[in-house]
Amino acid sequence: MATAEQIAEVRVKIAEPLNSEPWTDEIIEAMIDASAGSTDAVAKTVWNSKAAQVAHLVDISEGGSSRKMSDMHKNFLNIAKSFETEAGLPEAAVRSSMTREITRA
Repeated sequence: MATAEQIAEVRVKIAEPLNSEPWTDEIIEAMIDASAGSTDAVAKTVWNSKAAQVAHLVDISEGGSSRKMSDMHKNFLNIAKSFETEAGLPEAAVRSSMTREITRA
């Protein structure tokens, strides 16, 4: 069973400070229990869900003003990705750098 501290930790990670729909304490508690107590895994799941909710937004440009609404989707996915290594995913799931040291002759 998830503790109040774990629920509070998840609330900080998902930027949802209030106990309100859709991320109620009961939902978060069930998610923590289902993820074997990993608050990072819960945060990753929530941010992926938030990204899905804004995936339909498009960029708008009118009257000399523009809004890049599609950036929300990209940003939410980046936030979710930031919880991958903390969530205990295997190292193979995290792509390593492909750069090599330059050797001068």
